[in-house]
Amino acid sequence: MPRGRGEGEQQLDKHSKNELRIFKKFAESCPYPIDFESIEKRSPPEPDILCRLSDGTALAFELMECIDASLSRSIYHSCELGMAFRERIERLPKNEKDRIKSHFQISVRVVFRNEIPLRRKRSLVKPIFDLLWTEDNEKRIRSMKNSFASMTPQEARQFTEILEKENITQDELLKRPPFSKSVPQSFDLKIPRELKDNVKSITCTFPSFFRGPSFAITDALWRSNPIEKRVREKTRKKYATEHITEFLVYYDLKPELPDYDILAELEFIDINNTIFRKLWIYSVREDRIIYNPLDFLIGASLAVPKKGIIKQRQIKAVVQQLNRGDRK
Repeated sequence: MPRGRGEGEQQLDKHSKNELRIFKKFAESCPYPIDFESIEKRSPPEPDILCRLSDGTALAFELMECIDASLSRSIYHSCELGMAFRERIERLPKNEKDRIKSHFQISVRVVFRNEIPLRRKRSLVKPIFDLLWTEDNEKRIRSMKNSFASMTPQEARQFTEILEKENITQDELLKRPPFSKSVPQSFDLKIPRELKDNVKSITCTFPSFFRGPSFAITDALWRSNPIEKRVREKTRKKYATEHITEFLVYYDLKPELPDYDILAELEFIDINNTIFRKLWIYSVREDRIIYNPLDFLIGASLAVPKKGIIKQRQIKAVVQQLNRGDRK
């Protein structure tokens, strides 16, 4: 590839300079022996960055910011409000707390109407909370529990094999027995008149894979995940390069989200059948690699394919390592 497509730093626009800054910062934490003098910004249709390792091997990187400012605020608000619901459960008398945790194994999704300030949302936590733990809701959940059954290990293997062999979606396959018994069931709560101006919907889904209820708090604008759309555009894009190419997803905003929430936003990323050999996730503010494929390839307890989708169990393993202090 001719080097003439690279741009001198003085000629770069603001966005390109920012990407170059971020990559140079990432390169300091990256376990690859990157030659800093070789780092250069490239123009489309090449990947964003071209660099060389100390042995002369050329390596290209495509960069993407995973969360913009608006989405970052929304996710942060969601985390804070979810914590407010969980803390309210913990403050209940022991008998009531135990009843909720044992009988309400549900995921509660609260969708607020748009343009509601965080302070107002906080004030609505108590009236929403009081709607959830009624005897009628407990009966509905008990009925769902009686008709639900998790897949056996053998059924789970069969499910995966059918998905791989047939041109079928997971939702379509879940309609077939014996897999249909494992479809989560939901019901919507009736929104009281005093909440209708602020709350669009409250949906309870059984089961939750936690002890007791879990909470997802969103706004009506969250019809789809904007990150997923941008990742799809990147992975479908045609790149003009003859070099090994990797995908660097970075987070560069405050407030800094917990690692699990950043990873959960990206758990769907699939780099199979793309130009990308590996995926990296990097926090610019904390100068820290959140997801490092090499951690798993070198002596880790959980083997992750060199190429492939980030699975939920992999995300949990990453977070467990972070919590144990095994990673930087």
